[in-house]
Amino acid sequence: MNDENNQTGVPIDFGAVSCALRTELAERGYQSSSDTTGMHRALYIIGLGDRARALFEFKPSADDAVYDLVYQGAWVAGMPPRFVVLPREEASSPSLDTLEQMKAIPLLFDVGEDTITFRDLDRMQELIDAD
Repeated sequence: MNDENNQTGVPIDFGAVSCALRTELAERGYQSSSDTTGMHRALYIIGLGDRARALFEFKPSADDAVYDLVYQGAWVAGMPPRFVVLPREEASSPSLDTLEQMKAIPLLFDVGEDTITFRDLDRMQELIDAD
């Protein structure tokens, strides 16, 4: 599940990023699951009736996310929050505005020597719990 960030050319291990996010979600009391077929790089929080309470899609860049989301169709009122998990280097991408217009909330991560961290988890939790 490796990809390359368009801004830096640095490889991204999305398996490790997904694992780190699952750990963070579990520590906040959320149960998560993913596509069991391995066809999509997505993770979701399990809600009532085994329905998605929030969706997380992992993308190497904001540009890639915009391109992919255009073909996935509209995200309408009543659907759970949709987060696009991106490398921190994407923080200055002009495509972030487009993502937010498409109702996709950027969740940026940092990769350290031995850790992957998400600075915006409190904001993410507020959006999920408000839903």
